[in-house]
Amino acid sequence: MNKLLSVCVGCVLASAGIAAAQGHCAGHEGGGAGFLERFDTDHDGKVTRDEMLQGAKVQFAKTDANRDGRVAPDELAAWLGHEQSERFTHKDKNGDGKLSADEVPRMPAGVFARLDSNHDGSLGADELSKSRFAHKGEHLFAMLDTSGDGAITADEALVAAEERFERMDKNGDKVVEASELHGAHGHHGHHVREGREHK
Repeated sequence: MNKLLSVCVGCVLASAGIAAAQGHCAGHEGGGAGFLERFDTDHDGKVTRDEMLQGAKVQFAKTDANRDGRVAPDELAAWLGHEQSERFTHKDKNGDGKLSADEVPRMPAGVFARLDSNHDGSLGADELSKSRFAHKGEHLFAMLDTSGDGAITADEALVAAEERFERMDKNGDKVVEASELHGAHGHHGHHVREGREHK
């Protein structure tokens, strides 16, 4: 399952209801700014619960390609592949089809070196898709499919988004601001599982 260097199970899906893949993984940039851009629809610098859930519904609709009210693994894979392509193009500033270290400045040097399998000093789309991040989508799908029926429903997506909002709203004022976003994208799957186990 192809996911670019962004796909640490934080936001593509949980950040958008099925919304969890825009987290702070190696190579991902703009976690906080990206979250606000995606969900702050009235551009007031804050994300409310309603904005988060509305974003989740929009994202679910985009991912549910056959409009049957369920997101199957192949639909999730197709959406993540589209996200990967867009992210790669955005980061490939010089348009050479590869990512140099200066195009992914937040990626730790050690991670960059491990992904650079042909040791040419740049990362191609094939190297990224073969990385350990390429399997995060499968983990994400299993995490969100809480009923275990092989599909993610809108209800499951909204529950994930709501749980994520509650974690991010650190001061409990019912809005998420930029100051609350630092570190909020990490370990998404772990926290979701914990929350559900204690309900």
